[in-house]
Amino acid sequence: MLSYLTDKWVALRLRARYERTVREQLLQLAERERNQPVSEEPGGWQLVGDGRGGSNWGERTDERRDARQPAGTDSG
Repeated sequence: MLSYLTDKWVALRLRARYERTVREQLLQLAERERNQPVSEEPGGWQLVGDGRGGSNWGERTDERRDARQPAGTDSG
């Protein structure tokens, strides 16, 4: 019985450690990706034009999201 409880305790600790690691990695990814100019964003995006009078950061985010949608889907 004691070994069963010990095994359960070890399993719970491993699961908690795994979940904490996943959350930390997701937070690091979110912080790294936030507020990057288009020219510095991973994915090979290139800024076209002189950069004046273009889209603001929020509009560029929407434009990138729309551009990533597969051509076969209806965007609305």
